[in-house]
Amino acid sequence: MNPIVESIELMQKRYKDDATKISKSVETLRRMAQEECAQYPEKYDSRDVELLDKSTEISMISYLESHGWQIQSAFESLRSHSLWRKQVNLHDLSLSDIPLEIVQTGIFHPFGKDKFGHPLLFIRMSRCGTPKEASHLMVKYFLWSAEQMRSQVLNGSHKFAMIFDCRKPQVNLSLVREILSLYTTYYPLSVAYIAFLDMNFSFKMVYQVIKYFFPKYFRQQMFTIDLDTLKEVIDDDNMPFFIGGKQIGFSEKNLTLCPPLSEYIAENEEPSDLKEKVENFLNKVADL
Repeated sequence: MNPIVESIELMQKRYKDDATKISKSVETLRRMAQEECAQYPEKYDSRDVELLDKSTEISMISYLESHGWQIQSAFESLRSHSLWRKQVNLHDLSLSDIPLEIVQTGIFHPFGKDKFGHPLLFIRMSRCGTPKEASHLMVKYFLWSAEQMRSQVLNGSHKFAMIFDCRKPQVNLSLVREILSLYTTYYPLSVAYIAFLDMNFSFKMVYQVIKYFFPKYFRQQMFTIDLDTLKEVIDDDNMPFFIGGKQIGFSEKNLTLCPPLSEYIAENEEPSDLKEKVENFLNKVADL
């Protein structure tokens, strides 16, 4: 049986069997968060406060699961996440804050859904060898992508799936560690599964490092798969173009929102050679 399908079915069965217990825990956590926001309204972004009434059960389940169904620990995590979101002004992060050439690296592909309805975030390891001078911009690009996943989880009924395309990998482990550390520290693990696609022999050594960037309890939802296995859970319309599917990602209209890197450098006092280094990287991976 497909390991992803088996994992999803087990998760669905668990939620069904424990529906009453889960519902009570979710409502307790939601009430605690609402009381906190009512008592300290100045600490939180009003847009996050509004979402407490609208967010789906699955978003609260993510906090609870991440903390072994300990409601107080889940509440502290939700509180920390909300404080951090206001601190870094995540609600206002948009494509206009990310240089065009950074988006064109194509490291992150937050588009499409699998056959179960889980939103998809692909991470292209062939694009993860970006120059270290651009790492802070890649982190911003990742946070924008993570926000797309968060929004879909909050407004839907499914966790999302994270899929690492491991073909022709060029790995900047520092960058991978930073983005995964940000996610696992500040976000609940609202991930249905993590799949590593077409892992070659050399990348298997890297995988032995990367898997420890995730909490121990979550590793049973991490799988190494081939393309045929992935196609069993994602149809062509939702499969990214770089894996032979029809999902193209950003539209030309989306890309017009991104400022050229030269303009971004001038306005943000970035190193003058950053543009050249990013362009050299883009040329290097153009045929991958």
